[in-house]
Amino acid sequence: MPYRNRRQAINSVTFPTSLWLNRTVPYTFGSSIAEERRQRIREALKFWADQTCLNFREEQLYQSNPSETRLQFGKGNGCSSYVGKQEGDQYVSIGEDCDQFGIITHEVAHALGFFHEQSRWDRDQFVSVSLDNIRQGYEDQFDKVKDFIF
Repeated sequence: MPYRNRRQAINSVTFPTSLWLNRTVPYTFGSSIAEERRQRIREALKFWADQTCLNFREEQLYQSNPSETRLQFGKGNGCSSYVGKQEGDQYVSIGEDCDQFGIITHEVAHALGFFHEQSRWDRDQFVSVSLDNIRQGYEDQFDKVKDFIF
């Protein structure tokens, strides 16, 4: 299989509106996020700031700037985020069992535009998927993302 840069995520030409512009990602915390969990999220954001050219700017929940999309961390059900920048406040769920460093950095990666390798639209060029080995109930985790979703 051909070589691919490991840092590849969403292509800015194919998906220009799904990237965070100006290298600054504003974020805020929902009222359900306790201070200890906020600190873990800040540590995960620092990891991404240290590994990339991005900066993260904390804002107050009700500080409004309608021209900017912000990550809004909340304590929802489970661990989840849309892939790439969304319009308006983009909810990132850091649920009850999701407050570990690795899980938070994983969800932030989705918000920054990273897909799971096995779901990428070009995955067949880089990954071999043996459908017989997928645990029942997890088949949707191996569906390829269509390149027109953005």
